[in-house]
Amino acid sequence: MAKDTKRKALGGMTTFVVVIFLIAIALAAFYFFGLTPGEA
Repeated sequence: MAKDTKRKALGGMTTFVVVIFLIAIALAAFYFFGLTPGEA
């Protein structure tokens, strides 16, 4: 029971990290392509 709960928490944590990571990449890409239209 304890292992299952731990795995569930770990999975939620991983999902959270992945979501934040994707948002960061999206923002970086937006600024990179949005603020430098002449060089892109």
